[in-house]
Parts: sequence; C-alpha cells; structure tokens
Amino acid sequence: MEAELRASVLTPLARVEGSLSQLRSADLYAQLESAHETVRAFARGVYPRRLEQVGLAALREMSRLGDHVEVNVPDERFAPKVEAAAYFLCVEALTNVAKYARATATQVSIEVADRTLAVEIADNGIGGADLAKGTGLLGLQDRLDVLGGVLTVESSRQGTRVSGVIPL
Repeated sequence: MEAELRASVLTPLARVEGSLSQLRSADLYAQLESAHETVRAFARGVYPRRLEQVGLAALREMSRLGDHVEVNVPDERFAPKVEAAAYFLCVEALTNVAKYARATATQVSIEVADRTLAVEIADNGIGGADLAKGTGLLGLQDRLDVLGGVLTVESSRQGTRVSGVIPL
C-alpha cells in the first residue's frame, strides 16, 4: 500500500512542490502542504495488508523487532478496529524502544481477559517515556479512547511498560 501511495500521490506531489518553489507562491505552497497532510492522515488510517490477512500474528513477523524481542499474541481474530488499535499500539511502543530505550529485552504480550484485549509492551531500557511528551503516545491514547479503551505508561530507570486495554 505504501508503494502504491507513493507512486500515485506522493511522487507527483513532490514534483509539484519542486515547481512551486520556483514560483514562490505562499498560497499555493499552503495548499500543497494541506494536500500532504491529507495524504499523511489517510495513510495513518490505512489498515496494513498483513494485519488484514493474519491479524495480530503479523506482529510475530516484523523483522525489525530484533533478537531481543519476545512476542506472545493470540492467533484469534478480532474486529478490525480492535486489531488496528492493538497493532499500532505495539508498533509505536516498539519504535520508541528501538529509538530511545537502549533495551536488551522487550516483551510484547496480547491476551483476552474479561471481554477486553489486554496489550502490553515492556522493556528493560533506560525509561523516560511520558504521555505528556511527543505525539506518538498521545495519538495512541486518542485511538484507544475512541474505542472506550485505556492507555497507561509506566516508566522508570528500570524500563518502560506501555499497556492498553481495549473492550471487545
């Protein structure tokens, strides 16, 4: 999907942007930036193909996870909006671990409990995660809020635990 999006929309927009830079039109440039933001917003809402095919088991297949990541997810399928929320929660948390945590061990756990999907990503890194900083975790909190779920983040020098509970 990303390649299709890039070929059909992003590459032509980049060409237009190059042409606009010669015109120095603030109005046209603002319209172009608006178009870019629309495409980015659309892409954020796209349901990943592999997630659609195999559900949360797609998390086991992510090559970027590395050797220090243990993934325990059910093979059971859930409503697409629930799977997407859980998937993006894991991807964002794992991205943060890779970028900031300096962790040597990370565990992803997803299980069904009391008519909810409990998602937890825990690492033994340096901590520092904060819901009040940055936009990634806030975006996840918004995504879970819409579904009636809850996001919690606990972080210390012994590591970080990002947990989400999503009603089924």
